[in-house]
Amino acid sequence: YNYDKMGDSVTAKSYIDKFFAANPPVNKIESTDYVLDGKILAKFPGSEAVAAAALQKAIDVDTVMANKIDYMNVMADMYNKAKMFDSQIIVQTKLFAMKPKPSGRDYYDITKAAIDAKNCVLADSLSKLYIAAYPDLPQGYTFSVSANKMCDVDTTKGLAVEPVNNYINFLKKDIEKNRKTIYNNYNYLLVFHAQYAKDLQKAIGDCDSMIALYPDVASEEYKFPTDTKVQLQKALQKKGGTGGTTPPAKPNGGGAKLN
Repeated sequence: YNYDKMGDSVTAKSYIDKFFAANPPVNKIESTDYVLDGKILAKFPGSEAVAAAALQKAIDVDTVMANKIDYMNVMADMYNKAKMFDSQIIVQTKLFAMKPKPSGRDYYDITKAAIDAKNCVLADSLSKLYIAAYPDLPQGYTFSVSANKMCDVDTTKGLAVEPVNNYINFLKKDIEKNRKTIYNNYNYLLVFHAQYAKDLQKAIGDCDSMIALYPDVASEEYKFPTDTKVQLQKALQKKGGTGGTTPPAKPNGGGAKLN
């Protein structure tokens, strides 16, 4: 214990190895001994499997549920630090089953692990559960957006459109605080509607939403959607559309070039 506290993992490992090599009676080995063994082993890259085995012994030996959960959290954290996200997900799935009501942190950790593992389908499913359990926390919405963007790398499927709209609605609870983030998310919708869905009317609506967030005509945040809207209206008129309900704004330069 003392060498571990001093940060001398090599010497600490030598002594914990000697302890178990001495074959102490089983009833003399406490769960905390296995935990110490696991924590020390986890500090040596490539030793995650034996570290997990030691921690599993602690989980099996200890009869207190709170302690079992603590040991599993140690294991999950070890896998996270080793970037072994698939293994982390397995441990945290077991943790979920042990808790009557998983915390927001529990949802965050397992969903983040799915994102880090690039398992977009699982991350999407978990993010929906996260939002349902904790609708007032922002992370579920951001994970939902990230998961769907990951599942739709080229944006052609529009999988992230609904999650982005849900995130915008959440952010609108405090527009002053979240103005820039809302703006950026409308920009994502603008690109999708204009470039991929070819729904110019919706794209014009996205521009209007961005303009409403930054009505200062001198700001770049105003100029970009205003100029883009002019281009969209011209394109829509060529297709025989209405071009929107408002007259075209005077271009200020710098609008997005849309196909």
